[in-house]
Amino acid sequence: MQDVKKLQHLGFKLLKKVILFLSLFLSILYADDNDIRYSIKKRFLSYYPTMSIKHLAIQRLTTLPRGFKNYRQKAIYISKASLKNSHGTFYVEYTNGVKIRKIFYKYLLDATIKLYKASMDIPKKRELDESYLDFKEVEFKHIRFEPIDDRYLHGYLTKRDIKEGEIITTKDLALKPDIKRGDILNASLYSDGISLNFSVKAMQDGRIGDIIRVNKDHKKIFKARIVSNSSVEIVD
Repeated sequence: MQDVKKLQHLGFKLLKKVILFLSLFLSILYADDNDIRYSIKKRFLSYYPTMSIKHLAIQRLTTLPRGFKNYRQKAIYISKASLKNSHGTFYVEYTNGVKIRKIFYKYLLDATIKLYKASMDIPKKRELDESYLDFKEVEFKHIRFEPIDDRYLHGYLTKRDIKEGEIITTKDLALKPDIKRGDILNASLYSDGISLNFSVKAMQDGRIGDIIRVNKDHKKIFKARIVSNSSVEIVD
């Protein structure tokens, strides 16, 4: 009878140790998951400053290696393609000082994002401003290209016809040129200490600092660096 009680007592002590070990192990994993979740949220908020995250769920897909308690987190990797979607995968690298293990996760993001949509049909090569746009909060599902922010509200032209209600992305816009093809410009040519000035016609659009082709009297073609919106400097 005493032996039975001893065995019961030993079994109870062993069970307590197992429960304690599992509790500690699970608490470490849970704390690690919280850290991972926080890092993924930061990545999304850095990529989309106007995003508001309601909830982020993550689930481990990889079986933990033997002796995982001896590994420490090294880095978290999530691709740009994944950052464009409300669900996807990422992985976390762990190391024990010798080996590196990749632990894969999937995530599900419940969030909204504020972005610019066309408030009307916008024709191609139209200079963009606030009158063509609505700043709206929408449910974040999938964004194919990077949405524009306030930096794109002045000095940009549309590259295509945009329909009312479409999300405006950086792919839809191009910087407004300082010089347009066909503009008549003042050209300067410096050679052997002599400075010459004459008129040329721009053969390409360009911005200050760009090198474009220009022609003089429809005969001679030069390469020229744009100095201002009315002048160029011949470089070749």
